[in-house]
Amino acid sequence: MNTEALIRLFSDGYPLDEMRMDIDKGFAMLQDFERRFSRFVEGNELWRFNHSSVAVLSYDLCVMLTCAKRYYALTDGIFDPSILGALRHEGYRVGRQDGYLGDVSDIEDSMSSSDFSRLVVDETLLQAEKPERMMIDLGGIAKGYIIDKVADSLAAKYENVLVDIGGDMRALGGDRGQDVAYWPISIEHPIDDMRKMPLLALSEMAVATSGINRRYWFNEGKRKHHLIDPRTRKSVETDALSVTVIAKKASEADVWAKTFLISGIEAGMRWSERVGLPAVFVASDGSVLMNRYVHGYIVGEYRKS
Repeated sequence: MNTEALIRLFSDGYPLDEMRMDIDKGFAMLQDFERRFSRFVEGNELWRFNHSSVAVLSYDLCVMLTCAKRYYALTDGIFDPSILGALRHEGYRVGRQDGYLGDVSDIEDSMSSSDFSRLVVDETLLQAEKPERMMIDLGGIAKGYIIDKVADSLAAKYENVLVDIGGDMRALGGDRGQDVAYWPISIEHPIDDMRKMPLLALSEMAVATSGINRRYWFNEGKRKHHLIDPRTRKSVETDALSVTVIAKKASEADVWAKTFLISGIEAGMRWSERVGLPAVFVASDGSVLMNRYVHGYIVGEYRKS
């Protein structure tokens, strides 16, 4: 996933060595998940699915694809995982030189086959069918999914759990190290480290941020980034630099943060109000906007200065 991961636990009932072992198990889950579903690993489960028209799925892939289809419908197609061909066409590379992006012999053909509504998932048989050239990128939901899976696994034993992958988090219980019943989560300003930003108090909640300021490159003299607008099949042009969303699950926050950002501030704000999710937008001029649902999660002093 080309990012850092953090797992934190607090408990008075288990010895430190046992807690460390459980954290190691959580990291092992993350590593196994990345091997299976990274688009940079040739021959893995996602690669095999992308190079077939009918496939038997693992439980994890079946759940992710089923959830992706639901969000595709809920977002009117703004959340669209069938953009791998377009992503490669825009020249995406991340964290490595000439990273593997799928062995697509004909990018244009792949892009023309990208109608995610044509993906059919049979949850009973754990099977899926799609146009053979359709290329799936799970980047919009996979990180949130595995955050939730690791957090739920640890929550079966511990009350106070934080799972953080690249700033997307699931927070259960509280930060007992600071003697509070919640996890204090700061939001990073995408262009101004000194800008005062909201400090969130989260418990039994998740948060995810989507932005266009970090993963970017230049292709044919034009600045590109990894968020594709499915309506144009190109890097999205938006007046939002980043969007942070709070939700019950990390997968939900992950999907809606991308949807709001791709939609732009005005439409994204309407989306956030309609679905009732707290959202913080940072505009291209650096200004910070929040919807009415955020205020109940802010702690400490915050000024739009």
